[in-house]
Amino acid sequence: AVDSGLAALGAVAGWVAVPSPDGVELLHEDWWGGETRQPTAGRRQFPPQHPFAYVVRTGRPLWYPDADLLTRRFPDGLAPIPSVFSSIAVVPINLGPVTVGALAAGFAHRATFSTEDRSYLAALAAVTARSMERARRYEEAHEAAQTLQQSLLPRMLPRVPWLPLHARYI
Repeated sequence: AVDSGLAALGAVAGWVAVPSPDGVELLHEDWWGGETRQPTAGRRQFPPQHPFAYVVRTGRPLWYPDADLLTRRFPDGLAPIPSVFSSIAVVPINLGPVTVGALAAGFAHRATFSTEDRSYLAALAAVTARSMERARRYEEAHEAAQTLQQSLLPRMLPRVPWLPLHARYI
């Protein structure tokens, strides 16, 4: 949903970042629109001075119609921005009053970030928040089910010399 939602707005790349002990980590990254890039291996960490960390920490969005201004504002936390990006937006992902991540979009064209664009990105961030919450709840339920299933298995099976026995929960 995030990728198609950002692409519909005209973005050529999108990212979702979440808090980590050392700043933020990239949870999702995707590029489309014909741009090529090296795939990211594993989750990337970003320092506390990175724009993603700023948005997660403050809950305030960043709107940069000129991507070079973003580099000037965050000189220590941001690697050089690929030249494909003319504009960048980073918005908070909120669950109620708590900011649980940041949603970012990179645009090849100079985006004006109209009121409609900002509302659209905020709505997309809200959808992302609900998806993240559903995933978290699913993981909790899955872990509880596994724990219950493991506790129902016998610790030891009876020994039957002529019959090999194995137990597992399916």
